[in-house]
Amino acid sequence: MRFHHSIPLLVYLATSSKADLCIKGAFKLTLEEECSVETLKDAYEELYNNEVLKDDSCSNTVEEDLAEILGTADLDAGVQALCAGADLGNTIPFEKISHENPDDLFTKTYFDGGTYWNEEVQTTLETGQNTKVLQDDAAKVNPFYESEASYGVVEWPDHLSNFELDKCEINAAMCCWPQDRQAGDNNGNCNQRYDNRCKDKDPADNTDLCLVNMNRAPGSVPVGSDGIIVHENDDGDGEGAIHCHGFAWSNNGNHASNRYKANNLFYVSMYDHMTQRGYVRNIHGSPMCACLEQMPVVTRSDCTQIDVEETFEISVDTNGKASAKLTSNDIDFNACQGKNNNN
Repeated sequence: MRFHHSIPLLVYLATSSKADLCIKGAFKLTLEEECSVETLKDAYEELYNNEVLKDDSCSNTVEEDLAEILGTADLDAGVQALCAGADLGNTIPFEKISHENPDDLFTKTYFDGGTYWNEEVQTTLETGQNTKVLQDDAAKVNPFYESEASYGVVEWPDHLSNFELDKCEINAAMCCWPQDRQAGDNNGNCNQRYDNRCKDKDPADNTDLCLVNMNRAPGSVPVGSDGIIVHENDDGDGEGAIHCHGFAWSNNGNHASNRYKANNLFYVSMYDHMTQRGYVRNIHGSPMCACLEQMPVVTRSDCTQIDVEETFEISVDTNGKASAKLTSNDIDFNACQGKNNNN
């Protein structure tokens, strides 16, 4: 995490005036760390307290000027609406991550538990050569984490049936894995190299699988699949080792958990669990990753939350109309801090 001084920056552009505001002309405000009423007030006060820029005849308070700029006396709602509609710049299509030639089918099949990312296991040939190496097969994942996933805005793959937002009413998504395909990462029990010794090895077990409703995800299971699979017992007497991990997001479009939910989807599925731990495949009758409504019923899941520092530029034109632009972000992916600091 890199820390920034939370000193509001400002740029003043001397142009024609707007009579209703104490500050005449167009101007820009830079909000550090987040877009909120507090950071907007701090930035605007720099202008408001400048004797050169402020109209001496104006009797408005800072709050009254901001209400005029935002178009509402409810400053919190005004700021939320302004920044929820911010220009996010060049967002990154999710398919860019997964394949040399961006392909919806590859990404969709991956999230359903298929493709060579999920299905292959590293093999050491008699010559000593390693083949089907996950770090080579998914070579774009680690560099993407270090760059655009941590400093950009990834687009939510709403076009995939796993993640259609109008059907994702709980505002949460989850992945569940039954297999570990990678040795040497201190996760799961695929701990010997390689070939047959690493096939069908288990991930770290963090949940109990209760049931799978095959009607929940018609876009991810074979046509004609129907019914409910009940898992009465656990571990060796039931489903075996299962690892589930998810994340949730706010209804508020300006909340970081909402804006960066696709970044979190990438982190949980492709980076933190696949390339870092080797966890792959899907539970029979369900997708590997999807909105929670489509996933198996389990007793619990681990969780990752987004923590981010953002910089927004707020531009106010000569008519007092405001617009917002995201100019930088710095994302950290951390364990969720739930009630009583429980994940």
